[in-house]
Amino acid sequence: MAITFFVPKFHLPAHIMECQTHFSWNFIPGVGQTDGEAPECGWANINPVTLSTKEMGPGAQRDTLDDHFDDWNWKKVVQLGSMMLRKVKEALPECRVHQEDLRELESVIILEEPSSLAEWKIQLEEWEQDRSKPNPYEVKTDTMMQATVHLHLAKEDSRVLNQGLKPVLHDEITPSILISARIDLEEQQRHLHVDMCSMGLHMTDTQEGKLLQRANTLQWRIDAWAKVQVLYMPSVSILRACYDTAEAIAPEEYPLWLPSSLGPLGLRCYSYLLKYKDHYLTGQSANTRAQNAVSSIQAKIDAACIRYNAARNAIINIAPRINNIRWQVEFCLLDTNDVRSMSDLLDGETQGTKSISWIWKMRGAATSEEDCEGSLEGMVI
Repeated sequence: MAITFFVPKFHLPAHIMECQTHFSWNFIPGVGQTDGEAPECGWANINPVTLSTKEMGPGAQRDTLDDHFDDWNWKKVVQLGSMMLRKVKEALPECRVHQEDLRELESVIILEEPSSLAEWKIQLEEWEQDRSKPNPYEVKTDTMMQATVHLHLAKEDSRVLNQGLKPVLHDEITPSILISARIDLEEQQRHLHVDMCSMGLHMTDTQEGKLLQRANTLQWRIDAWAKVQVLYMPSVSILRACYDTAEAIAPEEYPLWLPSSLGPLGLRCYSYLLKYKDHYLTGQSANTRAQNAVSSIQAKIDAACIRYNAARNAIINIAPRINNIRWQVEFCLLDTNDVRSMSDLLDGETQGTKSISWIWKMRGAATSEEDCEGSLEGMVI
Protein backbone atom coordinates (compact mmCIF):
# COMPACT_ATOMS: atom_id res chain seq x y z
CA MET A 1 0.00 0.00 0.00
CA ALA A 2 1.42 3.39 -1.05
CA ILE A 3 1.16 6.21 1.49
CA THR A 4 1.31 9.85 0.40
CA PHE A 5 2.38 12.35 3.03
CA PHE A 6 1.10 15.93 3.22
CA VAL A 7 1.40 18.99 5.42
CA PRO A 8 -1.94 20.62 6.32
CA LYS A 9 -2.62 23.72 4.26
CA PHE A 10 -2.73 26.15 7.17
CA HIS A 11 0.68 25.03 8.44
CA LEU A 12 2.39 24.61 5.07
CA PRO A 13 3.33 28.30 4.40
CA ALA A 14 5.45 28.29 7.57
CA HIS A 15 7.67 25.54 6.16
CA ILE A 16 10.65 25.98 3.85
CA MET A 17 10.05 26.07 0.10
CA GLU A 18 11.18 22.46 -0.36
CA CYS A 19 8.40 21.30 1.98
CA GLN A 20 5.86 23.53 0.25
CA THR A 21 6.52 21.88 -3.11
CA HIS A 22 6.85 18.27 -1.89
CA PHE A 23 4.00 18.11 0.64
CA SER A 24 1.37 20.42 -0.81
CA TRP A 25 -2.19 19.20 -1.22
CA ASN A 26 -2.55 21.37 -4.32
CA PHE A 27 0.07 19.49 -6.33
CA ILE A 28 -1.25 15.93 -5.95
CA PRO A 29 -4.06 14.60 -8.21
CA GLY A 30 -7.27 13.48 -6.56
CA VAL A 31 -7.23 15.55 -3.38
CA GLY A 32 -9.45 18.35 -4.67
CA GLN A 33 -9.82 21.11 -2.08
CA THR A 34 -8.95 18.91 0.88
CA ASP A 35 -6.99 20.97 3.39
CA GLY A 36 -5.94 18.31 5.91
CA GLU A 37 -7.03 20.45 8.85
CA ALA A 38 -9.89 18.22 10.06
CA PRO A 39 -8.06 17.28 13.31
CA GLU A 40 -7.44 20.97 14.01
CA CYS A 41 -11.17 21.67 13.67
CA GLY A 42 -11.99 19.01 16.22
CA TRP A 43 -9.36 20.30 18.63
CA ALA A 44 -10.60 23.87 18.23
CA ASN A 45 -14.12 22.67 19.05
CA ILE A 46 -12.88 20.93 22.21
CA ASN A 47 -10.99 23.94 23.61
CA PRO A 48 -13.92 25.32 25.67
CA VAL A 49 -14.32 21.92 27.36
CA THR A 50 -10.94 22.28 29.06
CA LEU A 51 -12.42 24.71 31.58
CA SER A 52 -14.44 21.77 32.96
CA THR A 53 -12.12 18.83 32.35
CA LYS A 54 -9.11 20.41 34.09
CA GLU A 55 -10.93 19.98 37.40
CA MET A 56 -11.82 16.30 36.78
CA GLY A 57 -10.00 13.15 37.65
CA PRO A 58 -8.20 11.15 34.94
CA GLY A 59 -11.08 8.71 34.29
CA ALA A 60 -13.84 11.32 34.16
CA GLN A 61 -11.65 13.55 31.99
CA ARG A 62 -11.08 10.81 29.40
CA ASP A 63 -14.78 9.84 29.33
CA THR A 64 -15.87 13.46 28.90
CA LEU A 65 -13.39 14.11 26.09
CA ASP A 66 -14.40 10.86 24.36
CA ASP A 67 -18.07 11.90 24.53
CA HIS A 68 -17.33 15.27 22.93
CA PHE A 69 -15.11 13.78 20.24
CA ASP A 70 -17.75 11.13 19.47
CA ASP A 71 -20.37 13.88 19.19
CA TRP A 72 -18.16 15.84 16.80
CA ASN A 73 -17.52 12.80 14.62
CA TRP A 74 -21.21 11.85 14.58
CA LYS A 75 -22.15 15.35 13.41
CA LYS A 76 -19.56 15.12 10.64
CA VAL A 77 -21.02 11.83 9.37
CA VAL A 78 -24.63 13.05 9.54
CA GLN A 79 -23.81 16.32 7.73
CA LEU A 80 -21.54 14.68 5.14
CA GLY A 81 -24.22 14.64 2.43
CA SER A 82 -25.23 18.29 2.73
CA MET A 83 -21.58 19.32 3.06
CA MET A 84 -20.56 17.48 -0.12
CA LEU A 85 -23.52 18.98 -2.01
CA ARG A 86 -22.51 22.48 -0.93
CA LYS A 87 -18.89 21.90 -1.95
CA VAL A 88 -19.90 20.52 -5.36
CA LYS A 89 -22.04 23.60 -6.02
CA GLU A 90 -19.07 25.81 -5.12
CA ALA A 91 -16.54 23.72 -7.03
CA LEU A 92 -18.29 23.62 -10.42
CA PRO A 93 -18.18 27.37 -11.18
CA GLU A 94 -14.72 27.67 -9.62
CA CYS A 95 -13.53 24.83 -11.83
CA ARG A 96 -14.72 26.62 -14.95
CA VAL A 97 -13.00 29.84 -13.89
CA HIS A 98 -9.70 28.09 -13.21
CA GLN A 99 -9.90 26.14 -16.47
CA GLU A 100 -10.40 29.37 -18.39
CA ASP A 101 -7.46 31.00 -16.59
CA LEU A 102 -5.31 27.98 -17.43
CA ARG A 103 -6.29 28.11 -21.10
CA GLU A 104 -5.42 31.81 -21.29
CA LEU A 105 -2.06 31.23 -19.62
CA GLU A 106 -1.23 28.28 -21.87
CA SER A 107 -2.14 30.26 -24.99
CA VAL A 108 0.37 32.95 -24.01
CA ILE A 109 3.10 30.41 -23.25
CA ILE A 110 2.53 28.60 -26.55
CA LEU A 111 3.07 31.83 -28.47
CA GLU A 112 6.34 32.64 -26.71
CA GLU A 113 7.77 29.21 -25.83
CA PRO A 114 5.80 26.44 -27.60
CA SER A 115 8.25 23.70 -26.59
CA SER A 116 8.28 24.63 -22.89
CA LEU A 117 4.63 23.73 -22.26
CA ALA A 118 5.01 20.22 -23.65
CA GLU A 119 8.17 19.68 -21.60
CA TRP A 120 6.43 20.82 -18.42
CA LYS A 121 3.54 18.41 -18.97
CA ILE A 122 5.94 15.50 -19.47
CA GLN A 123 7.90 16.43 -16.33
CA LEU A 124 4.68 16.75 -14.35
CA GLU A 125 3.35 13.36 -15.41
CA GLU A 126 6.66 11.68 -14.62
CA TRP A 127 6.81 13.30 -11.16
CA GLU A 128 3.22 12.32 -10.36
CA GLN A 129 4.04 8.70 -11.18
CA ASP A 130 7.40 8.69 -9.39
CA ARG A 131 8.02 11.26 -6.64
CA SER A 132 11.76 10.56 -6.78
CA LYS A 133 11.88 12.30 -10.17
CA PRO A 134 12.81 16.02 -10.32
CA ASN A 135 10.00 18.12 -8.88
CA PRO A 136 8.64 20.43 -11.62
CA TYR A 137 7.25 22.79 -8.99
CA GLU A 138 10.69 23.65 -7.66
CA VAL A 139 12.20 26.85 -9.06
CA LYS A 140 15.78 26.15 -10.06
CA THR A 141 16.73 29.40 -11.79
CA ASP A 142 18.66 31.83 -9.61
CA THR A 143 17.26 35.37 -9.56
CA MET A 144 19.72 38.18 -10.19
CA MET A 145 20.33 40.04 -6.93
CA GLN A 146 21.69 43.52 -6.36
CA ALA A 147 25.08 42.12 -5.37
CA THR A 148 25.24 40.30 -8.72
CA VAL A 149 24.55 43.55 -10.55
CA HIS A 150 27.39 45.21 -8.64
CA LEU A 151 29.68 42.35 -9.61
CA HIS A 152 28.81 42.68 -13.30
CA LEU A 153 29.45 46.42 -13.15
CA ALA A 154 32.82 45.84 -11.51
CA LYS A 155 33.78 43.31 -14.20
CA GLU A 156 32.79 45.77 -16.91
CA ASP A 157 34.97 48.44 -15.28
CA SER A 158 37.86 46.02 -15.17
CA ARG A 159 37.47 45.22 -18.85
CA VAL A 160 37.30 48.89 -19.83
CA LEU A 161 40.33 49.82 -17.72
CA ASN A 162 42.44 46.93 -19.00
CA GLN A 163 41.68 47.74 -22.63
CA GLY A 164 41.96 51.48 -22.18
CA LEU A 165 38.68 52.10 -23.95
CA LYS A 166 37.63 55.14 -21.93
CA PRO A 167 39.52 57.85 -20.02
CA VAL A 168 39.42 57.70 -16.24
CA LEU A 169 37.97 60.91 -14.79
CA HIS A 170 38.52 59.98 -11.13
CA ASP A 171 41.35 58.08 -9.48
CA GLU A 172 39.12 55.95 -7.24
CA ILE A 173 35.55 56.15 -8.53
CA THR A 174 34.58 54.62 -11.88
CA PRO A 175 31.17 55.04 -13.54
CA SER A 176 29.94 51.72 -12.16
CA ILE A 177 31.03 52.65 -8.63
CA LEU A 178 29.18 55.94 -9.06
CA ILE A 179 25.98 54.09 -10.04
CA SER A 180 26.39 51.52 -7.25
CA ALA A 181 26.90 54.29 -4.70
CA ARG A 182 23.80 56.02 -6.00
CA ILE A 183 21.76 52.85 -5.50
CA ASP A 184 23.02 52.61 -1.91
CA LEU A 185 22.21 56.28 -1.30
CA GLU A 186 18.67 55.81 -2.61
CA GLU A 187 18.26 52.83 -0.29
CA GLN A 188 19.38 54.94 2.68
CA GLN A 189 17.00 57.70 1.62
CA ARG A 190 14.06 55.30 1.53
CA HIS A 191 14.86 53.76 4.92
CA LEU A 192 15.30 57.18 6.52
CA HIS A 193 12.04 58.41 5.03
CA VAL A 194 10.07 55.37 6.25
CA ASP A 195 11.61 55.62 9.74
CA MET A 196 10.76 59.31 10.00
CA CYS A 197 7.16 58.70 8.95
CA SER A 198 6.77 55.84 11.41
CA MET A 199 7.80 58.04 14.35
CA GLY A 200 4.66 60.14 14.15
CA LEU A 201 4.33 63.62 15.63
CA HIS A 202 5.64 62.99 19.14
CA MET A 203 9.21 61.80 19.01
CA THR A 204 11.40 61.59 22.07
CA ASP A 205 14.66 63.53 22.17
CA THR A 206 16.61 60.30 21.75
CA GLN A 207 14.64 59.28 18.66
CA GLU A 208 14.89 62.74 17.13
CA GLY A 209 18.61 62.87 17.83
CA LYS A 210 19.30 59.51 16.16
CA LEU A 211 17.27 60.46 13.10
CA LEU A 212 19.04 63.80 12.86
CA GLN A 213 22.43 62.09 13.01
CA ARG A 214 21.41 59.71 10.23
CA ALA A 215 20.12 62.63 8.14
CA ASN A 216 23.38 64.57 8.60
CA THR A 217 25.47 61.54 7.68
CA LEU A 218 23.34 60.93 4.60
CA GLN A 219 23.65 64.58 3.56
CA TRP A 220 27.46 64.42 3.81
CA ARG A 221 27.51 61.29 1.66
CA ILE A 222 25.23 62.88 -0.93
CA ASP A 223 27.41 65.99 -1.10
CA ALA A 224 30.57 63.92 -1.59
CA TRP A 225 28.87 61.74 -4.22
CA ALA A 226 27.51 64.80 -6.07
CA LYS A 227 31.00 66.24 -6.49
CA VAL A 228 32.12 63.13 -8.36
CA GLN A 229 28.89 62.96 -10.32
CA VAL A 230 29.64 66.31 -11.97
CA LEU A 231 32.80 64.81 -13.49
CA TYR A 232 30.85 62.15 -15.38
CA MET A 233 27.65 64.17 -15.89
CA PRO A 234 28.56 67.88 -16.25
CA SER A 235 25.03 68.83 -17.25
CA VAL A 236 23.72 67.73 -13.87
CA SER A 237 25.07 70.94 -12.33
CA ILE A 238 22.50 72.90 -14.37
CA LEU A 239 19.68 70.62 -13.21
CA ARG A 240 20.81 70.88 -9.62
CA ALA A 241 20.97 74.68 -9.85
CA CYS A 242 17.43 74.73 -11.24
CA TYR A 243 16.18 72.46 -8.48
CA ASP A 244 17.88 74.16 -5.54
CA THR A 245 15.71 76.69 -3.78
CA ALA A 246 16.04 78.98 -0.81
CA GLU A 247 14.40 76.37 1.40
CA ALA A 248 16.53 73.51 2.66
CA ILE A 249 15.75 70.13 1.10
CA ALA A 250 15.73 67.12 3.40
CA PRO A 251 18.44 64.60 2.46
CA GLU A 252 15.91 61.75 2.17
CA GLU A 253 14.03 63.74 -0.52
CA TYR A 254 16.96 65.22 -2.44
CA PRO A 255 17.08 63.95 -6.07
CA LEU A 256 20.32 62.31 -7.20
CA TRP A 257 19.90 63.02 -10.91
CA LEU A 258 20.75 59.99 -13.01
CA PRO A 259 19.14 59.31 -16.44
CA SER A 260 16.78 56.75 -14.90
CA SER A 261 15.29 59.44 -12.63
CA LEU A 262 14.68 62.03 -15.37
CA GLY A 263 11.67 62.25 -17.64
CA PRO A 264 12.25 62.21 -21.44
CA LEU A 265 12.07 66.00 -21.69
CA GLY A 266 13.71 66.68 -18.35
CA LEU A 267 17.16 66.80 -19.94
CA ARG A 268 16.08 69.40 -22.46
CA CYS A 269 13.63 71.87 -20.96
CA TYR A 270 13.66 73.75 -17.68
CA SER A 271 9.89 74.28 -17.68
CA TYR A 272 9.30 70.55 -18.01
CA LEU A 273 11.77 69.95 -15.20
CA LEU A 274 9.56 71.95 -12.82
CA LYS A 275 6.46 70.03 -13.93
CA TYR A 276 8.30 66.75 -13.45
CA LYS A 277 9.30 67.74 -9.92
CA ASP A 278 5.72 68.65 -8.98
CA HIS A 279 4.30 65.46 -10.49
CA TYR A 280 6.77 62.79 -9.40
CA LEU A 281 8.61 63.97 -6.30
CA THR A 282 5.75 63.45 -3.85
CA GLY A 283 6.16 62.20 -0.31
CA GLN A 284 4.69 58.97 1.05
CA SER A 285 1.84 58.89 3.54
CA ALA A 286 3.00 58.79 7.13
CA ASN A 287 3.07 55.54 9.01
CA THR A 288 1.82 56.23 12.53
CA ARG A 289 2.08 52.74 14.00
CA ALA A 290 3.84 52.27 17.30
CA GLN A 291 7.45 51.14 17.40
CA ASN A 292 7.03 47.46 18.08
CA ALA A 293 7.86 44.25 16.30
CA VAL A 294 4.90 44.53 13.91
CA SER A 295 5.67 48.11 12.90
CA SER A 296 9.31 47.20 12.40
CA ILE A 297 8.35 44.51 9.88
CA GLN A 298 5.81 46.83 8.25
CA ALA A 299 8.50 49.49 7.86
CA LYS A 300 10.68 47.02 5.96
CA ILE A 301 7.74 46.10 3.72
CA ASP A 302 7.02 49.77 3.04
CA ALA A 303 10.66 50.39 2.18
CA ALA A 304 10.60 47.46 -0.26
CA CYS A 305 7.42 48.81 -1.89
CA ILE A 306 8.94 52.26 -2.28
CA ARG A 307 12.09 50.70 -3.75
CA TYR A 308 10.07 48.71 -6.28
CA ASN A 309 7.96 51.71 -7.34
CA ALA A 310 11.06 53.86 -7.68
CA ALA A 311 12.73 51.23 -9.85
CA ARG A 312 9.59 50.88 -11.97
CA ASN A 313 9.38 54.64 -12.48
CA ALA A 314 13.03 54.60 -13.54
CA ILE A 315 12.30 51.88 -16.11
CA ILE A 316 9.30 53.84 -17.41
CA ASN A 317 11.54 56.83 -18.08
CA ILE A 318 14.50 55.00 -19.57
CA ALA A 319 12.73 52.26 -21.57
CA PRO A 320 11.75 54.46 -24.58
CA ARG A 321 15.39 55.39 -25.10
CA ILE A 322 16.49 51.78 -25.40
CA ASN A 323 13.39 50.58 -27.28
CA ASN A 324 12.45 48.06 -24.61
CA ILE A 325 8.77 47.36 -24.01
CA ARG A 326 9.01 43.83 -22.54
CA TRP A 327 9.45 45.21 -19.03
CA GLN A 328 5.72 46.04 -18.85
CA VAL A 329 4.90 42.32 -18.71
CA GLU A 330 7.07 41.53 -15.70
CA PHE A 331 7.03 44.81 -13.75
CA CYS A 332 3.36 45.44 -13.11
CA LEU A 333 1.96 48.36 -11.16
CA LEU A 334 2.17 47.55 -7.45
CA ASP A 335 -1.13 48.22 -5.70
CA THR A 336 -1.71 48.19 -1.96
CA ASN A 337 -3.74 44.96 -2.16
CA ASP A 338 -0.89 43.28 -4.03
CA VAL A 339 1.46 43.54 -1.06
CA ARG A 340 0.39 40.47 0.86
CA SER A 341 1.73 37.03 1.60
CA MET A 342 0.62 33.88 -0.18
CA SER A 343 -1.53 32.85 2.78
CA ASP A 344 -3.34 36.19 3.18
CA LEU A 345 -6.95 36.37 2.04
CA LEU A 346 -8.84 39.30 0.58
CA ASP A 347 -12.32 40.19 1.78
CA GLY A 348 -14.78 37.47 0.81
CA GLU A 349 -12.13 34.87 -0.03
CA THR A 350 -11.67 31.49 1.61
CA GLN A 351 -8.79 29.05 1.64
CA GLY A 352 -10.22 27.18 -1.34
CA THR A 353 -11.14 30.24 -3.43
CA LYS A 354 -8.34 32.62 -2.56
CA SER A 355 -6.39 34.45 -5.23
CA ILE A 356 -2.64 34.84 -5.05
CA SER A 357 -1.17 38.28 -5.61
CA TRP A 358 0.69 38.73 -8.87
CA ILE A 359 3.93 39.36 -6.97
CA TRP A 360 4.09 35.62 -6.19
CA LYS A 361 3.40 34.66 -9.79
CA MET A 362 6.14 36.69 -11.46
CA ARG A 363 9.27 35.11 -12.82
CA GLY A 364 12.76 35.92 -11.63
CA ALA A 365 14.57 38.65 -13.51
CA ALA A 366 16.49 37.16 -16.42
CA THR A 367 20.16 38.06 -16.50
CA SER A 368 20.10 38.23 -20.32
CA GLU A 369 17.87 37.53 -23.28
CA GLU A 370 19.18 33.98 -23.38
CA ASP A 371 18.09 33.41 -19.79
CA CYS A 372 14.42 34.18 -20.51
CA GLU A 373 13.68 30.57 -21.50
CA GLY A 374 15.15 29.25 -18.29
CA SER A 375 13.31 31.81 -16.17
CA LEU A 376 9.99 30.57 -17.57
CA GLU A 377 10.14 27.70 -15.12
CA GLY A 378 8.80 30.09 -12.52
CA MET A 379 5.44 29.95 -14.31
CA VAL A 380 5.01 26.19 -13.82
CA ILE A 381 3.28 26.57 -10.47
